[in-house]
Amino acid sequence: MKDAVPANARLTALTAALLLGPDGLLLRIARMKGNSEWLGTWGRVFWRGTGRVFLLPPLWMLLNAKGPAGFVHACRSLGVRRMALGALLYCIQNIAFIVAIELTYLVSVFSMIATGPLFSAAFSTLLLGETVPRHTLLSSAACAAFVIGIFADSFTSQSAEHLYGDAVALLVPICLGLYWVLCKSVKGQDMVPALSLSGVFGIVLALAIIGSSTAGGGGGGGGGGGVGSTSMSEPLTPRGAGAALALAAQTVLITVAFMLLTIGARHVPSAEISLYMLTEMVQGPLLVWAVVGETPTWRVLLGAAGILVTMGLESWASIRDSAREAE
Repeated sequence: MKDAVPANARLTALTAALLLGPDGLLLRIARMKGNSEWLGTWGRVFWRGTGRVFLLPPLWMLLNAKGPAGFVHACRSLGVRRMALGALLYCIQNIAFIVAIELTYLVSVFSMIATGPLFSAAFSTLLLGETVPRHTLLSSAACAAFVIGIFADSFTSQSAEHLYGDAVALLVPICLGLYWVLCKSVKGQDMVPALSLSGVFGIVLALAIIGSSTAGGGGGGGGGGGVGSTSMSEPLTPRGAGAALALAAQTVLITVAFMLLTIGARHVPSAEISLYMLTEMVQGPLLVWAVVGETPTWRVLLGAAGILVTMGLESWASIRDSAREAE
């Protein structure tokens, strides 16, 4: 009989999922009020990367009651290849999330993200040889239909941005699915160093793009704080200060949330983690609707509701499977 899941592990994972809820709203506020390239798309990539680099190691040391030598040992134990691969996958999904939110409805982005466990199951079968339950196959088919419905709405939209945003958003669950499979393949190893290294990748890429934009004259009118919206030397206005505060809050929240999620995932079954993560799909769009007034089309809402219900049932079925195995 398997060991019971510790209550504090469940609380840690649930807290992490709840902390992720305001992320989309804070990104929207930063986009609307940003007046500098440092608050634009790649500026957000830079600051979120900075948070992972400078906040994750101290948090890890605090929670594990170890010093810098302990974190260095965790890096060495994980290995350069696995750490670099994990960092690359996380960095890509982080950038895809930020870009997708710039282009399409928040609920569309979270709907794509909610399909992550299905991609994880598919990659586990292909790469680890694991068997996929029948209910997961049925859930995959249902979610594929709902995703097609969301894309169909984008095709009928007057702006191609929604279509591009939906396509970019699909990179998030794909990369996260591969990331969680990598976590499974390195049992007993701590993946937090990979998350921290992903921040370095994000910082370097963001600086390169912002630097090239500045060298090119900063043209391109990023709109809403995008790259090239204003000179980086422009003083921060009250609107820009609001964007900076939103950006600081999301940097801290997202860093702490994924730290707690990584810790909770050591003991909590992945199906249960997925169920907790569905709270973000509900929190995010509701907060954006209440504060910003963003209202998606009925097709997007129908597809999102279908994915939410399907993934909720899929997680419940997976939890029942785990309970049977534990008996």
